[in-house]
Amino acid sequence: WKQEFGTTKEGKSFDYLYAYSPMHNIDKEDYPATLFVTGRQNDMVVPLHSYKFLAGLQYHQKAKTNPLLLSVNDDGYAVNKTYLKHKLKRSADILAFLEYNLEEKAVQ
Repeated sequence: WKQEFGTTKEGKSFDYLYAYSPMHNIDKEDYPATLFVTGRQNDMVVPLHSYKFLAGLQYHQKAKTNPLLLSVNDDGYAVNKTYLKHKLKRSADILAFLEYNLEEKAVQ
């Protein structure tokens, strides 16, 4: 990806990457309820990035009243019988999170 994005070892590239890095641009504020979704077998986006970003948000959140959660899929992405089961469970988790947090905010 160095060809596309550059590298942090080069001054110009470093400034560019740093400017849009979510991890390095976290502000101390109240974040809305958030559910991060990742997979341990994901080789496109290393799951550690999700863990670190979520920890950064939790650390900087001022009031700490809204949940910042992480859902991790332990299975691979092979299409088989369990794949559909896990996809449905993941969808149910996301919908339940949305319903709970949107309903709570609408009542207030």
